[in-house]
Amino acid sequence: MSPRCSTTTGCGRTAFWKRRAPIVGPPPPTFPPSALLDEVLPVLLEKEVVVVVENERLVGTLTKIDVLDFIAQSLWPARWGTR
Repeated sequence: MSPRCSTTTGCGRTAFWKRRAPIVGPPPPTFPPSALLDEVLPVLLEKEVVVVVENERLVGTLTKIDVLDFIAQSLWPARWGTR
């Protein structure tokens, strides 16, 4: 993660979330696409979602269910199939 990132605040606030903060509440934690699950998981256990941001642009979101699906597919690929 970049020097401005931390596991408690993510990677700062994007312009996208700054514009919408009064409507949707506080912005969720943000992480770069290169962040490791070890870095993201402690935050994800406390929050509903983390946002993936690259160059101040929204790249995607990650939820607890996304992590659970990944683990299940890794452990039982025949049952879950491949994507």
